[in-house]
Amino acid sequence: MQDNDSNADAPAVTDQAGAGQATTDTPAAPHTAVVPVTEAIRYRKRAQAAEQQAGELQSRLAEAQSRLEQTQQTIATLARRQKIDALLADAETV
Repeated sequence: MQDNDSNADAPAVTDQAGAGQATTDTPAAPHTAVVPVTEAIRYRKRAQAAEQQAGELQSRLAEAQSRLEQTQQTIATLARRQKIDALLADAETV
């Protein structure tokens, strides 16, 4: 994940008591919506929660991939042992 601190895509934030004036230094672009401060705070909290959840999910995925790799190695080892045991058993009966 990449943390992007630029406000290029962020909506302009206005003060609740303001008369629609943007509090950002850049003028509002035609595609930029004016959002009340409380709503902007809610958006930011949701974004932070989503980022935290994404980090947790990435961590869980890495753990699951590690367990999968260990399990695959164990299966391969057991399969080799089984082949060797079968070959030894066949060699002794001949």
